Amino acid sequence: VKIINTIKLWARPQAVKGAGGGMFFIPPALFQPKFMFKNNQNKNIGQVKPSVITSIDVNYAPNGFATHSDGTPVQTQLTLQFKETELVDRGAINQGY
Repeated sequence: VKIINTIKLWARPQAVKGAGGGMFFIPPALFQPKFMFKNNQNKNIGQVKPSVITSIDVNYAPNGFATHSDGTPVQTQLTLQFKETELVDRGAINQGY
């Protein structure tokens, strides 16, 4: 639950009240996803530029609903979708993106 709440927290903008009753937003956190293999970055999967999370889906019953005796789910499936914040052009593709 703490991991999911932390991801949800940093995936959203923060609303801040400004002077004169206005409001502005602090953008969501940037993430740098990496695909790892044996403690090293996997060279067989393209790199990902800095990204924001655009979608979070939490399924607390991927194989049917079941909980432990304290009510926590037995299984949780988390699906995140990212959007890169930098252009991935041909040069970036040649660099492994």
